[in-house]
Amino acid sequence: MTAGEPRAEHAGIRCSDAERETAATALHAAVGDGRLSLAEVEERTATIYAARFRHELDTILADLP
Repeated sequence: MTAGEPRAEHAGIRCSDAERETAATALHAAVGDGRLSLAEVEERTATIYAARFRHELDTILADLP
């Protein structure tokens, strides 16, 4: 699997509000670590809350540890 490629077990599975919140928390931790700018976090957060499937969350977080 390469960065940005969905994990097979997540393809086609809808994400929950809790999973979106977990992803948003990871983004806020990344900005606190200096890995993302505030503009990047705002853009990615909007994408997280618009996501319908788990693989979309994986893609948003793919370049973060």
